[in-house]
Parts: sequence; C-alpha cells; structure tokens
Amino acid sequence: MLVTGKNNVPFIQSSFLRSVPHGFFTRQGGVSSGMYTSLNCCMRDDDLVGNVLKNRHLALESLSLEQKTLAILKQIHGKKVMIVDDDWDPEKIIEADAFVTCSSSFVLGIQTADCVPVLLADTQHRVVAAVHAGWRGALAGVVEETLKVMIALGATKETLLAAIGPAIAQKSYEVGPEVYQMFLDKNPENSNFFKVYTSSAYTHLDLPGYVESLCVGAGIQVERLPYDTYTDPQLFFSCRRAQHEKASNFGGHMSFIAL
Repeated sequence: MLVTGKNNVPFIQSSFLRSVPHGFFTRQGGVSSGMYTSLNCCMRDDDLVGNVLKNRHLALESLSLEQKTLAILKQIHGKKVMIVDDDWDPEKIIEADAFVTCSSSFVLGIQTADCVPVLLADTQHRVVAAVHAGWRGALAGVVEETLKVMIALGATKETLLAAIGPAIAQKSYEVGPEVYQMFLDKNPENSNFFKVYTSSAYTHLDLPGYVESLCVGAGIQVERLPYDTYTDPQLFFSCRRAQHEKASNFGGHMSFIAL
C-alpha cells in the first residue's frame, strides 16, 4: 500500500509488518535532479552527496525515525549477514547483504534498484532484519542465512513475518542461459521460476517469486508486494531499464525497518 509520511514523502508499506516502523521508498519526494529525480538514496558519482544525505533524512523523517541511527551496508551480492548492536560503527564500511538487530536504537536500510528488498520482523521476540537479494545473493542463500541469525537471536518461525518489496518482475527480467543453469544446478525444481516469452530470445527469471518461495519453504509467512520497478519509471529507479535506455547511471531506493 502506497502511503504518505508526515513530510509528504511517499512510501510503500506491508500489511504484514504494520506493527513495526518500516517503508519501501520510491523515487518520489526528494531533492535530487536529472536522472536522479528525486529521492535518490544511493551514493552515485554524479549526484551530490548532500542530496543523497538529505534524501535519506527525508525518508527517515517520513517514518518518524530520524532520531535513530541509520545502519547501511556495502552490498556485495553475497550471503553474509551482520548483527547490528551497540558495537555497530555507522562510519565503518561493512560488506554484507543483510543485517539483523534486536536494538531499538537503529534503523536498518537496504538499497535496491531492481533487486529484491526483504524486510522481516518478529515483534513478539523483538527481532527485525533487512535483506538485499539479487539473484546471486538469493541463490547463495542470503535469505536462509538471515533467518538462521534471527532465530539464533530469539525469533521463531511461527512468529516471523516477511515482506518482499518492489523489484523487477519476471516479464521484465531477461537472464542468460548460465543463470538458468546455475539455478537448476542448485535444484531442478527451480525451473519453475523461469519462463520464455515470444518477445525475447532469453529466459526470464521470477526473482521475487524465488525469494518468496525461500520464505515459504522456511516456514514463515510472507507478503509479496505487487510492484515492478522496471515498468514504472515515475515511481521507481531501475538498473535494467537504465541499461536498456543506455543511461550513464541510475538512482536507487532505500527500504527501512526498525523496532
């Protein structure tokens, strides 16, 4: 559901996670210009750092989370999961693709521009997590590793809820035969997440569907939000769309969750 925050910056929320502060942000409501219009939350060489920092603040303010410490990762398309606690240094560059916290002092922020953002919460046991799942990370096991860490910190499968945010949809996501083979090598049943369209010479991967299946297979409840980042340029940035348009760069969204 698309809603508007207290400062008129819009974001998308999951009905599953309504009891925790969270939001999947769009490209609307910020101060960047040009190809980054307007809520670009990812550092790019040709967008001003001040713009990006202001956009992040606007997004946090929209959720009334601006007083908390923002935790961000240098995402590397892997399966490493970090725990955010009182020892977390927000100035340090941490390479990983997911993090988990039991602390109410932090906001977890994941950056995407076609990849799948996953927000998870166990409100009963006070554990939340944010995951960046591109095809490499999803195939490597970043979702499963995140669930392991959450459970180790006290969450249970019965009380865990997950929301899959805006990402590139299957019809928009061509992949090469090597990607198809890698998924089949992991599990032949993964062929169910690929489809051939007559308009394309390549197979198309249902990446959000694959991520959803990982959550379902792990025994947790999950809501998949119906947004395609590729086909809605007014609402979303898209790496793949930028490539097809031969753009020099592209902006990125952030998704936040906190206790």
